[in-house]
Amino acid sequence: MDALPPWVQRYIGLPYQAHGRDRGGVDCWGLLFLVYREQFAVSIPSYDGLYVDPAERADNAALLTGHADRDRWHRVSAAQEGDGVLLRVAGYPCHVGVAVGQEAFLHVRPGSGVVMESLLGARWRSRIEGFYRWGTPHE
Repeated sequence: MDALPPWVQRYIGLPYQAHGRDRGGVDCWGLLFLVYREQFAVSIPSYDGLYVDPAERADNAALLTGHADRDRWHRVSAAQEGDGVLLRVAGYPCHVGVAVGQEAFLHVRPGSGVVMESLLGARWRSRIEGFYRWGTPHE
């Protein structure tokens, strides 16, 4: 695995909290929101209240695929540090994480909080729905 960016350790272990958007607890979108704000000085929408529950599959997928904000999220072919990663869980594109590079990502699991896992391992490789970048497309 590539060397980890120094900011990654600041997020590992943050607790899970439905609709959480700060260091007190995050859901999967909240982690992306927090990382963008703190590490990249980018204000992405919090989308708080846009979905009833983090398990709302279609609503969560729409956040990254552009249906919720058509002009800002763009699908890219390969992950770069900070890109959003959309993953399938139980066959549905409903979980998001933050790319640490091309090989790993941060995401949050209820009960475990924020963890880092490999994008190349058997658990997630076949579940990747796509990578999304905020801002003007440059691919």
